[in-house]
Amino acid sequence: MRRIGIITVWGVLGVMLVLIGGCATKTVEDILISDIPPADFSVAVTVYGPEQDPTPIHDRPRPLRPSRYIVEPDGVLRASLGHGSAVDTFPPRTRQLTTRQMDQLWRAVRETGLVSPDDPHRIEHAGLEIPNPHRTTAVVYIAYGGFTRFAIITIDTETDSAVATRLLIDRLAALAWVRPLPSLSSADE
Repeated sequence: MRRIGIITVWGVLGVMLVLIGGCATKTVEDILISDIPPADFSVAVTVYGPEQDPTPIHDRPRPLRPSRYIVEPDGVLRASLGHGSAVDTFPPRTRQLTTRQMDQLWRAVRETGLVSPDDPHRIEHAGLEIPNPHRTTAVVYIAYGGFTRFAIITIDTETDSAVATRLLIDRLAALAWVRPLPSLSSADE
């Protein structure tokens, strides 16, 4: 009987070691190849428009409007629109995203390249100052798999990163039921 107890203890320890080994911290690369977002995936995007732009907000392309979008790990989307939106704004709950919408959002975030460890737009943290008062700029925060990234990117240009970030912002705006300009197509709502 004693021998069975020892074998059982070693068996349990062996299973625990296998499980612990399987729970080892993943690298950024491991996380980024998955089409399923990590459990802690969240994103916050704040769009600042040029201070001197006289164009009414609703006459600007949807991703270039001053706004703030926050998606929490549980799929809660929060959104605010207007010049008062800033990185310290905590908008009201707008809607609950589905698992499919979270998966699509994760893929859109990956496509921006902003989660890459060597992304040139990466900063240490986002302050409360407007990044560039003369350009349309996005401040982006992304959390995934235990990692966090902050980035500032000028989005009124045609660089690959700017275009991908505008697509991400347009997707967030569509999910928040922000209407596009009548003549422009939009992301799936």
